[in-house]
Amino acid sequence: MRLARKVVGWVVPIGVLGLLLLPVSARAQDKKSDEVLKQMEAAKLTLKKAVEAAETASKGKAVAAHSSMKGVKAELLVYCEVDGKCMEVPVDVKTGTAGKPTEATGKEEKGIYITRVKEIAKQLADAKPALTLIKLIEAAEKSSPKAEAVSIKPKIEGGRFDFTLHVKANGKWQDIVVDGKTGKVKSGEGKTEKKTEEKAPPAAGKGGKGGGQPAPGGKGAQPQPGGKGGGRRS
Repeated sequence: MRLARKVVGWVVPIGVLGLLLLPVSARAQDKKSDEVLKQMEAAKLTLKKAVEAAETASKGKAVAAHSSMKGVKAELLVYCEVDGKCMEVPVDVKTGTAGKPTEATGKEEKGIYITRVKEIAKQLADAKPALTLIKLIEAAEKSSPKAEAVSIKPKIEGGRFDFTLHVKANGKWQDIVVDGKTGKVKSGEGKTEKKTEEKAPPAAGKGGKGGGQPAPGGKGAQPQPGGKGGGRRS
């Protein structure tokens, strides 16, 4: 018993520590995103403008864009599909100018936009109406007041791709998911996914399936004279 108590004493603090670390990690990421957004706003650069610059420089179609801090300088990378290849295009945050496109090998980033870039680009092109990263960014930013996106990444959802955008709206950071086939917001602060409300089953009666009053002679019913499990034997 003493050993069991000691084990519990060790496990509980570790579990609590894990819960405490999650908010700290999220806050650290938000601080980085704040600094990225601050530098973008100072240069009057938006994620849409960065994507446009990258597409012009690569002559391709953007499928993802993300930001990070490299030391004290914000960094924007846009990934474009060019002749079936995934090209990484850096965009200077201060000037909004796109740099030289280079083929992404997967060593720099493990995102699916590198290995499945052709599929993502095809899905966007085949949508009715056709979609672009610009349209997806606009949909996310319109879903919440004063929203500004700093990244957009595709993710696999049921055999197709949806897009997650990291957005600051109403002073708070949030992730907004946009449908990769319709261009409509699926979830986020401004909108949540529709869920079918299941009606709660009636209170279960004794032995009754899903509740309701048990029928005479049924399971859990009052025994009838002469019936199974019922009255006195003659």
